[in-house]
Amino acid sequence: MGGAMKFQYASGSRPLEGFTIKRGIGKGGFGEVYFAASDAGKEVALKHVERNLEVELRGVSQCLNLKHANLIDLHDIRYDEQGEAWVVMEYIAGASLKDVIDRNPNGLPKEELESWFRGIAAGTAYLHDHGIVHRDLKPGNIFEDEGCVKIGDYGLSKFISCSRRSGQTESVGTFHYMAPEIGKGAYGKEIDIYALGIVLYEMVTGHVPFEGESSQEIIMKHLTADPDLSAVPQPYRGMVERALRKDPEKRFKNVSEMVALLDASKVNVSVKTPATGLEIPIPAVPQPSRLAGHGVPERTVQATVTIVKEAPHYIGDDEKEMSFGPVKKNPKKTQIPPVRRGPNGNAASYVPAQAVSYAPGSYRALPAAPRAEEPIASAVNRGLSNFGKWWNSGGTPLKIVLIVGFVIALIFAWPWVIPAAVVLAMTYVVYLGIWLVVQATRGGAMTETFPVEGRYVTWEQQYRSVLRMKTTGDRVGELAGSMLASAAIAAVLTVVMSAIGGGEWADNSANKIAGPAWLWLTTTLGSWTLLTAGKFWEHTTGEQVRRRFALLVIGLAFGAGAFVLNRFLMVDLIGDGSMQINSDNPISRNMVDASGAPYLSCYVAFFAGLFVLMGWWKQTDPLRTSRLRIAPIVLTVLAAWIFSMIFRFPLPWGLLMAGAISTTVQLASPWLKPQDRLAIRQRVTQGRA
Repeated sequence: MGGAMKFQYASGSRPLEGFTIKRGIGKGGFGEVYFAASDAGKEVALKHVERNLEVELRGVSQCLNLKHANLIDLHDIRYDEQGEAWVVMEYIAGASLKDVIDRNPNGLPKEELESWFRGIAAGTAYLHDHGIVHRDLKPGNIFEDEGCVKIGDYGLSKFISCSRRSGQTESVGTFHYMAPEIGKGAYGKEIDIYALGIVLYEMVTGHVPFEGESSQEIIMKHLTADPDLSAVPQPYRGMVERALRKDPEKRFKNVSEMVALLDASKVNVSVKTPATGLEIPIPAVPQPSRLAGHGVPERTVQATVTIVKEAPHYIGDDEKEMSFGPVKKNPKKTQIPPVRRGPNGNAASYVPAQAVSYAPGSYRALPAAPRAEEPIASAVNRGLSNFGKWWNSGGTPLKIVLIVGFVIALIFAWPWVIPAAVVLAMTYVVYLGIWLVVQATRGGAMTETFPVEGRYVTWEQQYRSVLRMKTTGDRVGELAGSMLASAAIAAVLTVVMSAIGGGEWADNSANKIAGPAWLWLTTTLGSWTLLTAGKFWEHTTGEQVRRRFALLVIGLAFGAGAFVLNRFLMVDLIGDGSMQINSDNPISRNMVDASGAPYLSCYVAFFAGLFVLMGWWKQTDPLRTSRLRIAPIVLTVLAAWIFSMIFRFPLPWGLLMAGAISTTVQLASPWLKPQDRLAIRQRVTQGRA
């Protein structure tokens, strides 16, 4: 389980005037939690908001005046001499629901389970009644205090964490309890009902319904998988099934409906028109004396739920993080259009017009009617599309064999391939100009304008929002795994490259393994730099200019590193010179020595050009259509060939390294499997994602 947690303040410290710290009791994304006593002797819990972010403090301020037996009291917000904020709150000495579940790995006894659930429901209903969405309901935030259930952390919900058992809990929808719609940023109290369903399932079975080895896997299950309810008896099964529906509109409308299924005879539900804001009573919630093993007399809790027309307060989202914001209303249309296809034919979900920057009812030009397609380009596109479908359905070993064969053929055919390509390109340019002139004389299509009622978000955009929810720890963990895989893949490709290169360096290099060692090191290091950049770019499409500039810098540094490694290992890349380029162009004249061996400037220019030209982030994108795509590899090798011609980088090593790096980063980087991709598309199409 690891060692004891270390805290910033020791016992007896007085960082906040009027309070003495007794001991540290927990840590979270907001900071540290201490058990303390006031100068008058009152025991309290102090939460040190280390980041001192305004949004967290605003959330606490909204909750200071909430009073309910099933909520931990928030007393005040105080500031120390350094200006850092402390939340003074009720101290709960009892066990958390997480501790109780840990002691009951096969599920809680029925009486104890229902006692916990009714207390949680009463407290959650009170929050909803006062326009607050908790957003982080989970066993670690629910406690027992002398037989009464207490909900905590309803004012500091901001950050995200993968672990439901760790002391390093960072709130706001811990992944195991997070509703699917949180990634879209438009949600309300339905996410608390979803979390209640997860907590109920965990109390019944002893484990959560959706588990995985990474946060991404857990989120994918929330988006696409249905929970296994075979081990959940009635009436809990019906409650969990409805609470965990992907579409929030199909869940319980309020907590009262959920409790009604537990025991209809004990819950008197009286629902009227939501617009009236009439109250729905939840009867007194008895807390049995055996709750959490304490012999405490029964207590009674009374709560009331009010259905209000206005949407509750909840924490809004932007692209990078979640924060407290004003009340947001989901705009309602008289008629919601069906799900349509977004860009590139992908299924898209509807987002109301108020979510866009332009005003509803405004007019914007839609794309013109399709023009006639240029026949040669159309035929080539169809051919490439058909080949791409075949390639995506093929196995990885076959792809590797084809790539190696293509590279070998390219090496032996290069003297006539470039001239032929230049002639064909010039011919096509002349033809295309004539064709465009002919098409222009026929007149262009009229551009129509239509009222803009909304925009459509593709499933790729929705999944990008899921990727944004990853913690830094998740990203680093995935990157480390990709780096280890890339080192192994580079080792295999080094054997292939050495076989293709033959004995070019065997006689002149320092030793027989210097050449292969240099190939492996450069391929591995090049892959690592690109995997690192791709990992921190995967959650957004980004701005190409900035990304290419970053790749330019990476290419310059990598080129210098490859040169240093070459000199250190004393690797001869020229051999007998039979495969080298003998052109004496002004650009490369000062980049190689008399024998053709490249200087530092040649390395730097070659790799900087190769890195900046290719869209490497697309090759590491988890949403790419296939784990290993041949087109990027071919284009990368072709680009390396062109730069070898310009800068006289030794053949075939520049081509081989370029192809090896492209292959390695694709095989080593994460990739969304076809079945997961299809499941997300189906959810979006059905309006459930």
